[in-house]
Amino acid sequence: MASALLRPAVLLYTAGAVFVLSLADGGFFSWTWPWAIVAFGAAAVGLSLLVAGAVPAPLELAFAVGLAAVAGWQALSAEWAPDPGRALEDALRGTVYVAAGAAFLVLARAAGPRAVLVGLIAGGTATLAYGLAAHARSATVDPFEGTLLYQPLGYANAVGILAAMVLLLALGLLLHERARTAQAALAFVVCVSIAALVSTQSRGAWLAGTVGLATTAMFLGFRRRRWLPLWFGLVAVFVVGLLVSPLVVEPARLHATLSDRAYYWPVAWQALESPLRGLGSGAFAQVWALERPVPVDAIDAHSLFLEMLLELGAVGLVLVVATLAVPLAAALRDAGRWAAGATGAYVAFLVHAAVDWDWEMPAVTIAGLGCGAALVVATRRPAPEASAEEPALSQVLVALHVEPHGEERQLRAGDQ
Repeated sequence: MASALLRPAVLLYTAGAVFVLSLADGGFFSWTWPWAIVAFGAAAVGLSLLVAGAVPAPLELAFAVGLAAVAGWQALSAEWAPDPGRALEDALRGTVYVAAGAAFLVLARAAGPRAVLVGLIAGGTATLAYGLAAHARSATVDPFEGTLLYQPLGYANAVGILAAMVLLLALGLLLHERARTAQAALAFVVCVSIAALVSTQSRGAWLAGTVGLATTAMFLGFRRRRWLPLWFGLVAVFVVGLLVSPLVVEPARLHATLSDRAYYWPVAWQALESPLRGLGSGAFAQVWALERPVPVDAIDAHSLFLEMLLELGAVGLVLVVATLAVPLAAALRDAGRWAAGATGAYVAFLVHAAVDWDWEMPAVTIAGLGCGAALVVATRRPAPEASAEEPALSQVLVALHVEPHGEERQLRAGDQ
């Protein structure tokens, strides 16, 4: 049973992790990764020593080991990658996700899954509120993002999917919260999230958020959730259809809808030469430099799953899909109806990662992994619909008092 101090501490730690990493350009640059690994790793190891029954459950072990296997395969691919240094950098970023996934699993086990979710809401809302305030004060038109809301992460689409995830998490908890203070706090979160989502004008975030909202509705609508596997399958088919669409339709005709992805994706498909092990992590940058049909700079395929297939082959794709499917398998169990928002937010993250470079934006990815970890741990023990020991959601307002700091820098120009 968590102490009275542990739950607020976990909430504030989770909120701080999202917020601070967001202020550091979303964690995009490699100088942030060692610090993030130390911060998450210390939390995972330190808290594991204090938590009774720290032996991980099978799904928890599968989630953590899967993330480690992906990072390990990225590091191994440096042996055949065209740029071994970039491959090792990708593996270092992957290690951030291993440490974050392990930390969120331990945090959720120590203080309850909802403590992690409330922390994600608090950190995400602080990030969005800070971005909106900076956006309102700025009269500068960015040469690449224009008047879109793109700070503090540096990329409008990343801000958009973070807003969509926070919105879904808040709605999921708002449906089952009874305390007036908590309801007011969550209503504030909903307003901030919608304002940020609208300001980014991110079509991908709207699409992912819509799919996530439908997932939440499916979760709530079917108590036994026997239709959820079919829904997950339909979402997967939709994503695959989207990714292969430039192969059957002239990319120029899809450009208005998919932007430059209409050119990135067919180049990635056509460069598949080593279907088992791939070309090596980070190889898309070289492939695009040689084969690009339009004069646009890019180093990412703008799709986690297609990029993994190209760079890490079938082995890497299977590892990623199997690992990220673990929380979906957990959602099919009796996680409690409060988990509807977390399931929707996690699905939104997966859909958006399939059509953008979220995996290269740690602030977004750790939020997604936090949702996934909460779902996995929720199946470890009964999760009551309402409990006096659950963290008061009004603590969201406390977490929002974190003062923004750090230097803002703009993300790379051409890779949008």
